Amino acid sequence: MNQAIRLVLQTRAFKALLQALPGGRVRAGGLTHGAASLAAAALALGTRREVLLVAAHIDLAEDLYENVRLFVPGAALLEPRDRATSFEAIPALDAASARVRLLKRYLPGGDRPRVVVTCAPALVESVPSARDLAAGTLQVERGTKLEMTSLARWLVEHDFTREYEADRPWKFALRGGIADVFCPGEDAPVRIEFFGDEVASIRSVDPATLLGAGKLDSVRLVAPASPSSRRIPSPFTRLLLPDAIVLLQEPSDIQQAAESHAARFSSADTVAWKDIWKSFEEFTLVESTEFEFADEDSISFESRTFSIAAGEVEGILEEFADFARRMRRTLVFALNDAEKSRLGDLFREAGAGGGKGRKRLFSAVVGRFNHSFYFAESGLAFIAHQDIFHRYRTRRDVRVSAPSRPILAIAELVPGDYLVHIDHGIARYAGTKVIEKDSVRREYLVLEFGGGTRLLVPVSH
Repeated sequence: MNQAIRLVLQTRAFKALLQALPGGRVRAGGLTHGAASLAAAALALGTRREVLLVAAHIDLAEDLYENVRLFVPGAALLEPRDRATSFEAIPALDAASARVRLLKRYLPGGDRPRVVVTCAPALVESVPSARDLAAGTLQVERGTKLEMTSLARWLVEHDFTREYEADRPWKFALRGGIADVFCPGEDAPVRIEFFGDEVASIRSVDPATLLGAGKLDSVRLVAPASPSSRRIPSPFTRLLLPDAIVLLQEPSDIQQAAESHAARFSSADTVAWKDIWKSFEEFTLVESTEFEFADEDSISFESRTFSIAAGEVEGILEEFADFARRMRRTLVFALNDAEKSRLGDLFREAGAGGGKGRKRLFSAVVGRFNHSFYFAESGLAFIAHQDIFHRYRTRRDVRVSAPSRPILAIAELVPGDYLVHIDHGIARYAGTKVIEKDSVRREYLVLEFGGGTRLLVPVSH
């Protein structure tokens, strides 16, 4: 992978781009979406500066993020809080937690990502400033003085809600001398046990059983981004280092998407596009588009979208072999080792593979790549296996919300709540009813099903 980036950096267009960066603003034409992701990775590795890659929509941003992280480990994706307009309907709570997980990397001592990929909707959504990030943290260490009431007060002040169980982000639970806290951006809560006004122990919690697991010496509670705690809208760009590079892929599309998204929310939660654009001026700005710019000062990358016209396997192999022979270097991305091995077998069986005294057609690696392309001038090609064989474009793995769990206490239920009976399916909880039979009084849950059917379930069950 690193060798491929080095070859990209040696091309005429990238050398011209690097030379133009000190000017503060560069226009780069002929960059397909796939090429833009390579440009972001190459800029980060070639300049050792932070790079923000912006696309118009989240689906495209996800594709480009998957490309970038193949070359830049630790790259990050900044998602919008509201994923309702996305191809994948990810719960808003999950997307918000993903944002917090990224923001935590900008805390002092955090692992700042070298490349962040985002979309216009995510960019206009306000994030806490660096000062607010630091203020929204509490370090808890085993053996130190801390009253449980002080911890509860801090949690409430930072918009946590006390519940019977801390089974979701932004929730905490208190019982006896134990506090369970589920911070946003984490996969499970932590359990803090007190002995008087001292922290006696800290444990991780198994999210499936909510039972204490491994012991911890300390934990940093982070609550940086609750909507009610924001006072002044702050763009994500405020967290970047001063020498960062901002790469806008199709600027006009980004502006349109940003203004459309901002119109759906209150001004307290969003940053106006004009203010975001003004913040770009503090960094090195690269405006890129798939088409060529008309001005002479722009840089042309001459990247082209890759496609195969043949429909049958034999024709596909022949057409791709002819394409690869015309390229200087072709890198093919397979989704797994089995796919990579089968790819080599197909070309060998067809007699199209590289042999003794013949140029090797391509190099195959395992990784998910989107928007296959090639640089026409330099002959460097980055091709996804699925684009060769006309397979559907694989989306990234869909995250799911927290799994369901059994009801642990009647106190959790409120009349009107919906629940699932293990045998009869979905029902609405209508309260409890006491029935006396044979001089024995028993309490039952009343469940209402479709059609007016009622079922009485003994509380003892």
